[in-house]
Amino acid sequence: MNRKSFVWSGIVLAGLSGVTSAQEGVWRPVQTHTARYESIDTKGVSLLGKPVTGRKKVDQAIEPASFSADKATVPLPPAPPTRPLEQEVLPFPKTTMSYPSGNLPPTGINSYPAGTIIYPSGKVVYPNTNSASLVPQTTGAPIVNGQVVNGQIVNGAVVDSPVMGNPMMGNPYTSYPISNVDMGTSDRYYRQAIHGSPGIWYGSFDYMAMNLSSDSSPSLLVTGSQTATPGVPPGFTLNSITSIYGGTLPSETLYGGRVNLGVWFDPCQTWGMFGSFFTSIQQSTTFNVQSLDGTTFLGRPFFNTDPSFPDPANPLPANSPLRNTVERVADLGGQGGGVAIDRNLILRSADLNFRFNWWHNVSSNGKLQWNVDGYAGAKYMGLNESMTITENLVTYLPNVGGDNIPVGSTVIVQDQFRTKNNFFGGNMGIITEARLGRFFMEVRAGLALGATQQEVSINGFTQFHVAGLAASQPTPGGLLTQGTNIGNYSKTAFSFAPDFGVKLGLQLTDHLRIFAGYDLMYWTNIVRPGQQIDPNVNGSQFPSVNGTTGVVTPGTLNGSATPAFNFNNSNLLINGLNAGLSWVF
Repeated sequence: MNRKSFVWSGIVLAGLSGVTSAQEGVWRPVQTHTARYESIDTKGVSLLGKPVTGRKKVDQAIEPASFSADKATVPLPPAPPTRPLEQEVLPFPKTTMSYPSGNLPPTGINSYPAGTIIYPSGKVVYPNTNSASLVPQTTGAPIVNGQVVNGQIVNGAVVDSPVMGNPMMGNPYTSYPISNVDMGTSDRYYRQAIHGSPGIWYGSFDYMAMNLSSDSSPSLLVTGSQTATPGVPPGFTLNSITSIYGGTLPSETLYGGRVNLGVWFDPCQTWGMFGSFFTSIQQSTTFNVQSLDGTTFLGRPFFNTDPSFPDPANPLPANSPLRNTVERVADLGGQGGGVAIDRNLILRSADLNFRFNWWHNVSSNGKLQWNVDGYAGAKYMGLNESMTITENLVTYLPNVGGDNIPVGSTVIVQDQFRTKNNFFGGNMGIITEARLGRFFMEVRAGLALGATQQEVSINGFTQFHVAGLAASQPTPGGLLTQGTNIGNYSKTAFSFAPDFGVKLGLQLTDHLRIFAGYDLMYWTNIVRPGQQIDPNVNGSQFPSVNGTTGVVTPGTLNGSATPAFNFNNSNLLINGLNAGLSWVF
């Protein structure tokens, strides 16, 4: 066949092939594949007609409609029915840079510029359902990250989870209309939930500085002006005596920390549980005064009830004011020394309560919002105190008091009073919080009723060390502690403890606040160490020491059993300042 005939034959074959293709209406792919289709519907997110194959890459070839003779086909699922628009609450936009404060974007189709408003995945804005310009969403329609439906956000609270109404009234889910949202100041912190920021768990820590009402005691230490008088042993006269420690004792300032932790049992934040724990650091104070050469007179006063005082041959009447005397510590009579008064105190408290919302409002436009919660539970308080009075005496002249005591001999006299108070009872009260913009104020008032377990421990000793001899064993009893009151005592008393607190603070972020405040508390029927001291002492119980042998002779009680112990109750007032931070998560 020549070249010309070959060309014409090709043209004819091509024409026949075109006619055949025109009759089919489509063309076959060079490579075919079998695709299967699945319908996945999880939590309202439908992915319909999504091809699933084992191949990483699927050809985009078009299959002809009639290409079904050599393989089975899987029909696509039917189109889902339409559903009316639904209202869903959303978090406030993360960025709102394009709109001036107080203005919403105009209504219209896709009026939010790209990148201006960012919503988390799975959230769709459903605005006013009466808007005629909205396109109804179909059941199973995919929810696209950042999708915006036409219209202003004017319906539904601007929250991450719904702002709840009062469930006690049978309406746990209530929407609050929000208009003219100030997108520049982002007041969403106070529209998110009944108590401000949303969250199940919340907590706080605050540092506290508190003053305690003063303890009191009899006069414990005196001084005076003295004049030496000649004689053997040397003598002196006192012109005046002044108390330098005792009466109303110096008040204590405690420093400590308080931790609060709570949980809501429902997202409505209508009821839950919270607890707190407070402890102070141990507060220690010391009053110390000494006069080793005796030039400054020091003495410890008491009322001597010894029937033979001052002389068995010429005793004073039992109620004579002349029985008010002093134990010499430092004077011109040859004895020097010092006195240290140590006080220690620690305060603790803990409580565990159920919390329930009584009233609340959630307003728009940055208006005042508030909530009132009640609480009830159990409360514990603990107060431990001690007072220790220690004398260190030393002779600086021989034959002090005619007892042949060598120079350099020492005596240690110590009295110790300890008290413990532990309160256990029921606790109830209210917590009110008001919020305006980012500022908030919390007011708390409560009352605890229960029992205080009171414990008092009294102890003391005297120890002699004659110069040149071994120190003696401690003898029970000091000055204000003798065998008549040394021991451990306990009882239980009814107590009540009202408390009040106020905090002012600022919301920094969704989850963090800072605050400062004031606390006030009152606690009835407790025992304190200074008030357990009996200044009446029967001096017949005092021990004596032989200045030559160092042998100690205990005293023998003659007359009334004093000092005596009696529970002396008092009340405690605590007030102070606090500052800290709180968080929600």
